[in-house]
Amino acid sequence: MMTTDFLKAKDLYLNKSEKKALAFVMELSIDAEEVYREIIDWIEEELQLKACPEGYVILAVALNRIGKNRECIASATQAIEINPEMVPAYHVRGLAKSELNDGEEGLKDCNEAIRMDPTSAYAYVDRGYVKLELDDKKGAVRDINQALRLDPDYAHAYYIRGILHLDFSYYREAIEDFNEAIRLGLNDNSIYYHRGFAKYSIEDFKGAIEDCSISIRLDPEDPYAYFHRGLAKYDFKDFQGAIEDFSEAIRLDSEYAGAYYSRGLSKKVIGDKEGAELDIGKAERLDPERYGDG
Repeated sequence: MMTTDFLKAKDLYLNKSEKKALAFVMELSIDAEEVYREIIDWIEEELQLKACPEGYVILAVALNRIGKNRECIASATQAIEINPEMVPAYHVRGLAKSELNDGEEGLKDCNEAIRMDPTSAYAYVDRGYVKLELDDKKGAVRDINQALRLDPDYAHAYYIRGILHLDFSYYREAIEDFNEAIRLGLNDNSIYYHRGFAKYSIEDFKGAIEDCSISIRLDPEDPYAYFHRGLAKYDFKDFQGAIEDFSEAIRLDSEYAGAYYSRGLSKKVIGDKEGAELDIGKAERLDPERYGDG
């Protein structure tokens, strides 16, 4: 069965609202992999029938979201060849270049997009991403703030600013941004996982457990959500529950050193000395720099 978001994007595009279709796709959840794959399969066929710059950018966005950045760059470049004033093609291409460790070239593309359209909130968000990859965190915050001045209802911009607040250890500000992103309709596992981490950091362990549980319902295969829920359960004195979550994180990622170490500490608390030694020893072997004696 085709997803609702895919059908909406397709309907907009086929009804001669290519720009609206592009805007809709750009605001989809970054975790909507199934939707992006549906879009790729469909839009590639459409582009064989008729070359359209917006169509190539839609394809580029979808390719970027599933990690196919070389193909994304090629598609965005095709859009630019058809229409050199296609602003989204530049900043989407810039984002893809950055994710291929070519941040300086990515920044040039984003700068060009903003030069052509200084009112594009999307361009500022993508440039914020690129600056973050270049370790210009303050510059990234400035760009995200500008995006929100241009579009106060841009849910994804609140999410990105929340991530930046986490990086600066501004946990309450991060929670506020994640709350706003959720209020505006963003509903993927990563936002709940990150809000849970922020709540854990201010010792709201019950809230952290609740958010990580939502994240797990949305994506049961994410080891990090189990790990952080386990940490919150540990500090909430639910040691058996913590062990269960750390075990699930290890099942999903057998080399997750932090999960072994934390499970070892939990086992130690409940008196399982042998199990604790085995887990902590495993963590030391996997990550001696962090968990080793030296």
